[in-house]
Amino acid sequence: MQTSDGFAAVETGAASSFGAMGIVIAALAAVCAGGAIAGLVYAVGSSMRVDVGGARKHLTEARREMAKVNKGMTDSLVFNLGMTVLPFFKPLGAIPIDSLKRDWGERASDAGWPGGLDEDDLFAAAIGASLVIALAFSGIGFLLLGIKGTVAGVVGLMAGFYLFGASLTGIAKGRLHKVGRSMPYVVDLLVLTMRAGASFGMAMERVAADYQYHPIGQEFTVTLREINAGTPRKQAFQNMAERTPLPVVRNFVDEIIQSEELGRGISDTLERMGERIRVRRKQDAADIAGKAKVNVLAPSVLALVGILLLMFSTFIVKFSQQGIGGM
Repeated sequence: MQTSDGFAAVETGAASSFGAMGIVIAALAAVCAGGAIAGLVYAVGSSMRVDVGGARKHLTEARREMAKVNKGMTDSLVFNLGMTVLPFFKPLGAIPIDSLKRDWGERASDAGWPGGLDEDDLFAAAIGASLVIALAFSGIGFLLLGIKGTVAGVVGLMAGFYLFGASLTGIAKGRLHKVGRSMPYVVDLLVLTMRAGASFGMAMERVAADYQYHPIGQEFTVTLREINAGTPRKQAFQNMAERTPLPVVRNFVDEIIQSEELGRGISDTLERMGERIRVRRKQDAADIAGKAKVNVLAPSVLALVGILLLMFSTFIVKFSQQGIGGM
């Protein structure tokens, strides 16, 4: 005959087993949910990814001057932090670290010289941002670990320099993305202006004026300045293609050069090109949508598995403890 204490022990063991199994199921559901969220983030990020390649660029003083006129904050928090504290660290930009400055100068050239900063100013801004991040790391380390935790400031200093360089690369990618998205509208504006009786040079001036705070307007302004300074138009457009290594810009430049060499009307050429660009953008959008569907499939399955685990957790626990006959 089993005593009440025996029944209590059995019930306690079953409850603890049920609780342990429930924790395992909840953990599996959480893993599925986390995997689903990570997969969705990857899907969205991969659909917005822009390919940036090629060797390029010469330092252009005109672009830096325009960046100073259009001076403003960027999308990068680290770069904005460096610009904010730059006045306090500007003298440190004279430190002779040519290799690092040269590398950041090339990245800044790709990014259109954000803020109009030259190589020395970029280095000074990087020092300022890195010191602020190091101070934050030291403060957090001190609060968590005491005086020993201030060593985390060294990690913050190195992380600041890395993040500042990465921010320049990110700004350059964003700039190219803006140029690529604006090209169909720029081509349409050129065609409409030339159809109204303006020359190609006047149409370019119109684009430069209407897009003066946009990267594509800055590139047209630089091209116009080069042409006005005596650079052959063909070379000026080739320089533009080198500064903005995108297929749509390369095609635009090739069409302009070919039209001038063959004596065809530029407005007719640009009108046909505008149609091709719009068709290509629709195809690219369809490709991105197709890839997004594939990337979203796996996170959706993980999310479904997690929901099913939570819904049938009680049944799963009872089945694992009692089997089919005990259900």
